Amino acid sequence: MIKIKIFNPLAGKNRISFQGFVAMRDMLRDYSIELTESDDFDYVGMLKYSAEMEIPEDPNTLLSMVEVLNKLFDSYEDVNYHSEARDLGIAIDYIEDAKGIEDLERAQDLLVF
Repeated sequence: MIKIKIFNPLAGKNRISFQGFVAMRDMLRDYSIELTESDDFDYVGMLKYSAEMEIPEDPNTLLSMVEVLNKLFDSYEDVNYHSEARDLGIAIDYIEDAKGIEDLERAQDLLVF
């Protein structure tokens, strides 16, 4: 996801330049572009959460964690940490497409670092 920070996009002269983008905000998300007014992304919190996240001993438990893992993956992608998110993305694919315990165990192995 590419984030574009626009402070007060509809204020004053900004309205002329950015009104169309704001109107197309949802469509832009389909192309992994998000308009934001925020610059307070918590890099440290994201990394700390990743480091402290406990990977369950029972691989079947990963099925209930997939939503959280996807949000974490999206956070990494939002800040262009694509390489760092690689194993996480592969693990999520294994979980979502799991055909048996072997797939979940492979995902588990990818999540432990």
